[in-house]
Amino acid sequence: MSLSPKDDVVGGKGGTKKDKHRAASQRQIQASLELKPPLHRSCLFHKMVRKTVKEALILLRPASVDTPFEDGTFKLLLTFDESYPTKPPTVKFLSRMFHPNVYANGELCLDILQNRWSPTYDVAAILTSIQSLLHDPNPNSPANAEAAQLYRENMKEYVRRVKATVEESWLDPEEQEKMAVEGASGGQ
Repeated sequence: MSLSPKDDVVGGKGGTKKDKHRAASQRQIQASLELKPPLHRSCLFHKMVRKTVKEALILLRPASVDTPFEDGTFKLLLTFDESYPTKPPTVKFLSRMFHPNVYANGELCLDILQNRWSPTYDVAAILTSIQSLLHDPNPNSPANAEAAQLYRENMKEYVRRVKATVEESWLDPEEQEKMAVEGASGGQ
């Protein structure tokens, strides 16, 4: 499902400055999510979940083959509020993750989504940063202390735990296929 042009009229003639900012923000989100080819080389599909909240559901695969996450397919939810692009979207893994920089609730400890955000970042930049984080965790800024400790002290066990989450990411192929079909057909 994607935004139609009439969804952008909030900031049309006579609209308030806030309405115009909201419309510009919506157009930026729409443009970022509707890039052809897909917005990111590792993005299997994406779709807008709810137009009113501006959520995008993305199935993501790690870009690098030399990471324990390499065969996984992970669900991410990006939520854009009215302050985007001035403030970053909320990004959350819906798939279970075992990673030093991913909290138990799926939220990420990623500098560009916090103190290093820039309005120039688009969805592709966010996904690229997440790919980099999957490949190269920062155990010195942990969201998951156990994963960080294993990453530093017992790489074999860390890889085993990550591979378990990778295998979990395959468990519901029917749901992933249904979501891919809905995403390709615009949710109709």
